[in-house]
Amino acid sequence: MQRSLVDVAWQVEEVGLNLRPAPVETYMEGWLIRASGGPVRRINAICATQFRSSRFETVLKTSEDLFQRLGRPTIVKVLSMGDDIDGLLEERGYRSEGRSHVLLAEHTARSPDTSIAKVQVGNADNEWFDAWATIAKPMSAEARSVFENSMRKIVLPKVYAAFKVGGQIVSMAYGVLHQGRLGVDAVATRSDHRGCGYARLVVSALQDWANGKGVRQSCLSVEADNTPALALYRSCGFDLHVYDYHYRVKRSTTGNVV
Repeated sequence: MQRSLVDVAWQVEEVGLNLRPAPVETYMEGWLIRASGGPVRRINAICATQFRSSRFETVLKTSEDLFQRLGRPTIVKVLSMGDDIDGLLEERGYRSEGRSHVLLAEHTARSPDTSIAKVQVGNADNEWFDAWATIAKPMSAEARSVFENSMRKIVLPKVYAAFKVGGQIVSMAYGVLHQGRLGVDAVATRSDHRGCGYARLVVSALQDWANGKGVRQSCLSVEADNTPALALYRSCGFDLHVYDYHYRVKRSTTGNVV
């Protein structure tokens, strides 16, 4: 990876960290140890920063002890522009999962069509959270609590978008501004309304809002095997593939995740 693109990759990774804050985390040797509970890996993983030390094995041992005390699996987020730790983790019984691409879009200024989607600046309302809890996937009470707590920890400028049919939210997303970029997350459409272009409308609504703030770039992550989502994001201008990441999850001697 070229030096300039590596710098962009780390800047975009920082957007991602601020896009989904971990209500519980600690900082060690330039590594973030996120331990917030719930099913979402990125707020329950060891994450590299640009300022990490080379003492990853020390960080890993401390993290394993911490996650064991919490009764949770140890998860490591492995970045393509980061350190070569895959082999070490493989040897120690960490399985690979969740391979994802991080994409960047350039968007030109245009007049926003405010009729296409409701855009709410600041905190999301209960209607938005209720829709997320059912549209994304059936969510346990714990998972919803962790998600809402994470959203409320966002201190950067943020915006929530929703598209309604028959008075009900059928497509949604949110965005956060950081260092001249819009991070986009939680893009979801109800299963019986997919293929109608609604997700493109809500993402475009977020980009229009960012344009109004003078921001002309947006970024997001998508699982590498999610072909429909990749096509959607290409249609929204996410055509620069910045970097990849995947997770390594510790499994027990019986092969189960511990």
